[in-house]
Amino acid sequence: MRPLPSLSRGSADGSPFFISVVFLNTGPRPEGYVEDYETVNLAQPALNETEAEDLYVQLASGAESGWDYTARWMKAPLANISDPLQGLRSLNIRSIIPVDLNAILTSNHYRLADLYDQYSLSSSTSGNSSSLSNATARADLHRMQGDKGKEALLDLMWDSEKYSFYDFNMTSNARSDFWALSAFFPYWLDIFPPELETDPEAAQKAFAGLDYILAKYDGAVPASLTASTLNWDFPNAWPPLQYILAEGLDKLNANVTNQTYASLVSSVAGNGSLWDLIPTGQLGMNETDLPEQPGQAANATSAGIQAHDAYADESTTWRDAIQHAIVQRYTEAAFCSWCVGSLSSLG
Repeated sequence: MRPLPSLSRGSADGSPFFISVVFLNTGPRPEGYVEDYETVNLAQPALNETEAEDLYVQLASGAESGWDYTARWMKAPLANISDPLQGLRSLNIRSIIPVDLNAILTSNHYRLADLYDQYSLSSSTSGNSSSLSNATARADLHRMQGDKGKEALLDLMWDSEKYSFYDFNMTSNARSDFWALSAFFPYWLDIFPPELETDPEAAQKAFAGLDYILAKYDGAVPASLTASTLNWDFPNAWPPLQYILAEGLDKLNANVTNQTYASLVSSVAGNGSLWDLIPTGQLGMNETDLPEQPGQAANATSAGIQAHDAYADESTTWRDAIQHAIVQRYTEAAFCSWCVGSLSSLG
C-alpha cells in the first residue's frame, strides 16, 4: 500500500487526494442544539473545554456526512452501543476516509470530463478554436484526475481477500472492519477492481454477504449490521442505499453474472449454507454475532432467496435474483409502512 495521500488538498501537479468529512463547528448545531448539548454535557465522564469543542466538531461532521449517525464513525465501531449518548461520544469521523464520499468525488471528475467533451463538440461545430482547445484540455485533466482517483481508491480501500470496499481509518492506519452499504458506492459509480470485471467467482464473492443478508432478514437491506440504536445502523434501511445496491448490480458485466442462482444455491446444498460463500471477514463479524431482526427469529437457510422470496426461477442469474429481491423488498416494505400509517390515522 502506498503512503497515505494528503487529506486536505491536491498537490501542485494535480495528483489525487482523499477527503474526510470535517465541519469545524465548535458548538451545538442550530438544527440539533438540544441533542448536541445533551451529548456533550449530560453523559459521563465530564469533558473539558477542548474535548467538548472536539466532540461538537465530530457531531457536526457526522451530520454533514449524511450518515447521521452510525457506528461507522466511532472509534470502536464493532461494539454494539445501547446508550446513544455514549456511542456518539466516541465519534471519530475526522479520522475516517469514507469510501462512498471519495468514490463520488472520483466519479465527478469523469462526469466533468464528459461535460467538457460535449462543450468541445459544440465549440467545434461553431468554429471557436480557442474554446475548443481549452475545453479539450480540461476534459483531459479531469479524466486524468479520475483515473488517478480510481487507482488510489482501489489501492487504499479495496480488500482483495475480503472482496469488498472499506473506509480507511487514520487512527489505526488501516482499513476499517466495519461493513456498511457504503461499500457498494464504487460499483454504482462504475469503479470496479479488475477481477470483478473478468472473474465470475470474484464478482459473486463481492455480493455474497449481501445475498446472505437478504436470506437471513426480511424487509429492505439494513444500512449496516451493527445494532447501535443510531439512524444509519441495523435494522434501519434507507431508500437511496437500496437504489445504489440495485444500480451497482446492474453495472456488473454480463459475462461475470451468467451463473444461475439455482446452481449457486446447489453449491452449498446439504450441510452448507450461504454463509460458506462469503469471503472470510467480509461482514466484519462472525455469523453468531449477527443481530436478530426485531420481531423475527433468524431465518437464513441454504435455499436463500430462491425459497425465501421466490424471486428466482431455474434460469434466473444470481445477479438478477439479488437485484429483484432488493427492489421488491423495499417496495413491499414501503407500501406496508404506508398502509400501517394510513390505517393508524383513521383511528
